[in-house]
Amino acid sequence: MNVKPQELISLGYHMDQELDHSELVPFVKTNLKRINPVSIFYWGFNIVVVVALIFFLIQEKRLPVSEAITKLFLGVFIFFVILLPIHELIHGFFYKVAGAQNVQFTAHWRTLVFYCLADNFVADAKSFLVVALTPFLMINSGLIAMLFFVSPALFYTLFGALLLHTGGCFGDFGLVSYFYENRQRKPVTYDDAQAKKSYFLLRPA
Repeated sequence: MNVKPQELISLGYHMDQELDHSELVPFVKTNLKRINPVSIFYWGFNIVVVVALIFFLIQEKRLPVSEAITKLFLGVFIFFVILLPIHELIHGFFYKVAGAQNVQFTAHWRTLVFYCLADNFVADAKSFLVVALTPFLMINSGLIAMLFFVSPALFYTLFGALLLHTGGCFGDFGLVSYFYENRQRKPVTYDDAQAKKSYFLLRPA
């Protein structure tokens, strides 16, 4: 959306949410509690991953359960060291593709939540959907594809990474849920990196 933040009011937008970055986690959790296709898909996908993991642990017996669990915890390391940076870089890349000039990465360490910010770049629903969901689609598709070809030990490591990455996408899906709930009001959002705030604006329906 080729609009500057200060131009939004003249286009009929009004401020719906002004959030410090420390307030984003409660905001996305609230929106993930809303019943809509976005939240249903997110929670359903998480349930499918957990049920599939339990099935493989109990039924297939690729490895002894204790060893499989150890490999699952190794997936936590894979997530934080490899997948999390890749996840945020994908966000940043697609922000750039959408036209953002100043992309930054930050973290709220107390809650272990990481952010990709596009400073003063106004994202509409179409561009934000791509930015928010592409990491989930790309990384999870890659992990699931690899599960069919790896050794039993690496299978559980990758499954652990898949489980953690799927759950870790709650922020992306929570924001998309907000956009879905307000889709009739043409929602937009932008970040102010210096003020450490994110803004969400709506137009009259």
